[in-house]
Amino acid sequence: MNEFNELFDDHLFDLDKAKEKTIKLKDGERRMVSILFADVKGFTALSEKLDHEDIQSLMDHIMKIFSHSVEFHGGYVDKYTGDQIMGLFGAKVASEVDTERAISCGLDMVSKLEKFNLIASNSNKYRNIKIDLSIRVGINTGMVTTGKIGKEREGDYTVYGDSVNLASRMESNAPTNSIMIPDYTMNLVKNSFEFIDNGEIEVKGKSEPISVFIVKNKKDKKLLYSSPFIGRDNELSKLENIYLKCNKFIKTKMIDRLTLVGLHSAAGVGKSRLIFEFLSKTINLDEDLFSIGSCSNVSSQPYNLFISLIKDSFGISIIDNKKNIKHKIESGIKYLISINPKKEKDLKDSKVFLAFLLGIKYEDKRLEDKKEIVNHIRISIRIFIECLCKKSNNKNCAFIIIFEDIHWIDSMSLQMLEYLLQTFNIQNRRTESELAIPLFICTYRTEYSLNDRVRENSMFIDFLLNSLSKDSSIELIRTLTNDINLNNKKISELFEKSNGNPFFIEEWISLVKEKNISDKVDRSRELIDNYNIPNTLNSLILSRIDSLEKELRLLLQKATIIGEEFFLKILSLLEQKLGLKEDIKKPVDNLESENFIQHFLKQIDQYRFKHILTRDVAYSTILKSNRRILHKSVAEVIEENFSDIIEKFYYELAIHYDHANKYNKAIDYLEKSGKKFQRILDFPSALLCFKRIIEIYKEQNINYNDTFYLAKGQIGKIYGFLGKTEKAISLLLSLVKDSSKISKDILAKIYLYLGDVYENKRQNDLSLKNYKNSFELSKELNDNNLSAELNRCLGIIMMNTGRFDEALNFYQKHMNYFVKQKNKLQIGTISGNIGLIYFHQGKLDESFKFFEKQYEICKELDSKQLLQHALGNMALINNIKGEYKSAIAKFDDILAICEDINDVINISNTLGNIGIAYKNLGEYDLAIEQYEKQLIIAEKSQFKRHICSANTNIGVAYYNKGDFKKSFDFYDKAEKIVVKINDKNEESMLYGNKGMLLFDMGKLDDALVEYKKSYEIFSSLNNIRGKALINFEKSKILFYKNHLDESEKEISKSCKVFEKIGDLPNYTKALLQNSKVARNLNKLDDAKKYIKKSYDISKKLKLDKLIYSCMVEQEIINMYNDGNSKELVNLLQSSSSKFDSDLIAYIHYNLWIHDKLESSKKIAFDLYKNLHKRIPKIIYKNYLDKLS
Repeated sequence: MNEFNELFDDHLFDLDKAKEKTIKLKDGERRMVSILFADVKGFTALSEKLDHEDIQSLMDHIMKIFSHSVEFHGGYVDKYTGDQIMGLFGAKVASEVDTERAISCGLDMVSKLEKFNLIASNSNKYRNIKIDLSIRVGINTGMVTTGKIGKEREGDYTVYGDSVNLASRMESNAPTNSIMIPDYTMNLVKNSFEFIDNGEIEVKGKSEPISVFIVKNKKDKKLLYSSPFIGRDNELSKLENIYLKCNKFIKTKMIDRLTLVGLHSAAGVGKSRLIFEFLSKTINLDEDLFSIGSCSNVSSQPYNLFISLIKDSFGISIIDNKKNIKHKIESGIKYLISINPKKEKDLKDSKVFLAFLLGIKYEDKRLEDKKEIVNHIRISIRIFIECLCKKSNNKNCAFIIIFEDIHWIDSMSLQMLEYLLQTFNIQNRRTESELAIPLFICTYRTEYSLNDRVRENSMFIDFLLNSLSKDSSIELIRTLTNDINLNNKKISELFEKSNGNPFFIEEWISLVKEKNISDKVDRSRELIDNYNIPNTLNSLILSRIDSLEKELRLLLQKATIIGEEFFLKILSLLEQKLGLKEDIKKPVDNLESENFIQHFLKQIDQYRFKHILTRDVAYSTILKSNRRILHKSVAEVIEENFSDIIEKFYYELAIHYDHANKYNKAIDYLEKSGKKFQRILDFPSALLCFKRIIEIYKEQNINYNDTFYLAKGQIGKIYGFLGKTEKAISLLLSLVKDSSKISKDILAKIYLYLGDVYENKRQNDLSLKNYKNSFELSKELNDNNLSAELNRCLGIIMMNTGRFDEALNFYQKHMNYFVKQKNKLQIGTISGNIGLIYFHQGKLDESFKFFEKQYEICKELDSKQLLQHALGNMALINNIKGEYKSAIAKFDDILAICEDINDVINISNTLGNIGIAYKNLGEYDLAIEQYEKQLIIAEKSQFKRHICSANTNIGVAYYNKGDFKKSFDFYDKAEKIVVKINDKNEESMLYGNKGMLLFDMGKLDDALVEYKKSYEIFSSLNNIRGKALINFEKSKILFYKNHLDESEKEISKSCKVFEKIGDLPNYTKALLQNSKVARNLNKLDDAKKYIKKSYDISKKLKLDKLIYSCMVEQEIINMYNDGNSKELVNLLQSSSSKFDSDLIAYIHYNLWIHDKLESSKKIAFDLYKNLHKRIPKIIYKNYLDKLS
């Protein structure tokens, strides 16, 4: 009957192909065994309606189903008697969970029979006959004797003893569809199941009534801890209260930072157990209201913590093939979309990068952007976890995320955790979208400490889990040894040596029970006192391992080769490769029952060592020669069976082959791992891989070849990325010295890496030399990709040295190559570089077009860092053109991007830029608001340069508001910082701003002192633009002091530099000042020439304020030249609505000077009076003095 197939776990059991399972037991052996009797009721009534063959057929199906259930739960079918089946649990190896397995089997039988009735009743054959069979189950655990029966055939044995009889009596007294057990058996499993007290019953052969219980259900269906949970009520209550507090955030919708519990203790004290009990008590483990991620001390895989979390959430195992992984990702994302419909686009975007972490590559251009990949991964993980929270937030409770063994966290996972805490719910801060409320619990050893960034960016709760108290330890010992009553001396000794460590206590008691101590126990169950307790946990674990049967001990050792975590399938394939048995489920279950390993909550075929010490001790017992064989075998198993997902195993394969002394293979996989780590910018891990390659070559005296030299080159390149420039240069130069031994293609790359390092140091000549060497080799090798890359590099050097036309030529070649390749990312990058060239040449409109092109491409590719650059440069041009509102809008977009990727430095920078735009708009209060936000971030992150910059800019804003005292105070704060950090660039700008303030305060000599300090620093930095700016400001002071010849010299210097470097905005201002100086020197022709040039550039740049100033100055020159003020008056009448008060006052002042018009004198006086009241500049006071 095919309808019954669903009652079998067909992926574990195939009835048609099943072979008889047998276990050889020695004659006369005594064991603690759990005995199950199950009797099916109802066949008598059916026999009146059905033929006896149909009855036999139904009975056969039921017994096969029950037999499978016994075997599936680790038992052995002893016999069938009519409608009855007898099963044994622990007949081969007595364990601490045999009773749990027997009861779980009984519950499964009751459930399966109910489904059997339903299927049979709905079948065509029995549709008119109601099939309503029932079952009674009796279980007892106790000492039995095993022995052969009949002719010696394998499997012909049974068990005898009073315990068997009692199990049979339990079955005969049990109510239908229920399981009855005696009180002794119930006490063994009271922490795992719930029971109904069924009173006492008289049992044949017993002088006293026996208390019996009916099994109600399992307390937890996913993982069973064999030992009781004792002495942790306070700790459990503390976790529950933290959880309830998190739940309140869902109702209040108010949360500042995420809650993170740092649960730490010494090894073996019970962190995982506490969390399990917490989860069991607070949520239904069958509901998906929690996820677990774990760190590994074996795998160096980047983002390992979060990869394990994703796998746990989507039910993905390491042995799933690509098709299955992709299907589970698709299904998981589809479900998350169903509960987060507003996040559909975000989740679909994130799917690409979550899959990438798991070795699945979608066709998506964003994956080509290596520099951006980390940002995409971080955002995707954040969105994924935010959406996970909806599972439980919909039920008004926090989603629980467990991060285990944080003391082994990899660097990329730690950075991800920091990012997560700083950016979680970032969208809510912008749009008031729904909050996601998780509770993070991190477990780690006490010797480890979570860093300050994690603690400061979360509501951190430090949770130290101490060892058990003496009373709790003794209670645990007595409970675990209730069948072998230890005397008080032995209990005290066990407590003292364990120091309250529950793992130590459990291990020793397990050892005692495994060592066949039952043979030394008399009928009153008293333990002989001569069994020693080891002094250390390591020696205790070793004793336990030694006590295992040889087959189990060898299997445990092989599991250690795979790692701290392993899959049943990989271990099974290893056994097959070694020519041993394929079916290892039972021995693995035995290892779990013996508490050496435990399976994952959501992955029944994935296991981990219960304690890392167990793995380490077991591994240390393997002969080194055997380790090499086993590591090689594990590597080959992975290669042979997981070829479609082999990239996930690169690093593990490298380690296995390294330990196997198969160095060629190890080097191959180390190289692949290093390149993989570099692709996701995990440079520390990549560095380890390439360094190990070098070590292998030296340790094994392998002749140096291209692989060796390329690995050294990669190390130099990574040192450059990590800012270790001197190390990078030294290593790369040593390779250049050996150039005769290195192939040209690798040498070309080494020159490129050297060029990059020198360029980062701004040593342009050395950078250019190495880039050219690489370029020549690339041409010789016909390596077009490398040549194209070097065109870009050479363009950067040309731009750095002001050779803009040459830079443009290199960039254009780079662009042309990638246009043919249709590589949008490279086109976008180089468009930005070309835009910078045009910007420096003062071709703002051309520049803007290229930045706009870069923006469009990067927006399509979602390349966030390049988007920042494009928007920032566009905003800069908006600022220059006076389009401040457009600039602010772009800076707001940049700010959103920076917040998304938690680019704190650029968040700080952008806030400063927004402040500058508001300052230029004259919105000084709004400017100060932005600078103060910048200051908060800079001080929190200890960005000293930004702290200085923010204080300087606040000073500038107050200067423009006319509050010179506050301005001076902020400059003073900035100066105290800048001197300490020795940031010469920031220091020079500060002194320049301070000089401008002192000038307007009328302290001219002090201002000149500040300008001198600023000029000297700019000179030491070879900053000709900075020097030109100071020359400009000095010219104003000299002009004010009427030192016109000196003023002319200073402003002439400024003009020449600004024109040379293409700083057109400042050039046009300098020309305007030069014109005023020339006019006052009565050099009217020069004045006209300068003002015309200034006007033309201002017009070209669309700088309205400067255009108006030039128009006014031009008419003033004409007035003095022609002696007629008519055109100036006409200009005033026609354009006064466009002019600010300062310019109008300036016009009337000059009309009064020239025409002696009293009306102009009064207007100028009143305007300057108001201006001086608002901003007490000395120049306004000077005008007022002259006018009065």
